Amino acid sequence: SLKTLGNLKKITSSPGKHYPRWASQFEKITKPKWWMYLGTLLHDIGKPETICVKESKITYPKHAQIGFELIKKDIEKLKFSNEEKNGIEKIISNHLRVSQLANNEREPTKKATNKFFRDLGDLSLFFIFLDLADASAYPKKVTKEILTKSHLKIHDFLFESFFLKKEKIMPKPLLNGEDLIRIGYKEGPKIGKVLKKITDLQISEKITNSKQAINYASKELETQ
Repeated sequence: SLKTLGNLKKITSSPGKHYPRWASQFEKITKPKWWMYLGTLLHDIGKPETICVKESKITYPKHAQIGFELIKKDIEKLKFSNEEKNGIEKIISNHLRVSQLANNEREPTKKATNKFFRDLGDLSLFFIFLDLADASAYPKKVTKEILTKSHLKIHDFLFESFFLKKEKIMPKPLLNGEDLIRIGYKEGPKIGKVLKKITDLQISEKITNSKQAINYASKELETQ
């Protein structure tokens, strides 16, 4: 983790050096906050608790999922702000997200890409840098095995989605809960589920305007 942290500091100080195609775009993004580096230092803290040796192969199943729980009380004692605490938790819990997309060896669907950016929010680009930093912390032979052309292609795909295709990947909602309540539907979890379905249909371009969104919502809510 110390090596990953060192790599990350180098990458975030001059990201254009590592991804020259996006150098001009990186000038527009904000620099990482201090707690993002702390989250990086702690990102593998769940490994000792989850180590598994099988047929001479070492794995750490679910180490990302349990990592934050191991330090949650300590973080709370330090009285970090909600942004800092939630951010550190997000980094530890999601540090494998980029590599998971890359391991599929296929270009992510619009839905999967939307989920990535929706879940990770303002930290989305940071996770790409973290993936590079973490993979580069291994011995060179292992790093080459991880950072294949197809793996780095996913990095490029995510940058392109964020910088050039954000409106298609993360379309603005055509409808919200207040709209549906205003036309007579009761507030509740059903509305949330329908709005999520509409978002998915927007991403796949099956719903492209407000009228279609209202018609779909009305049909769904009246049959539930």
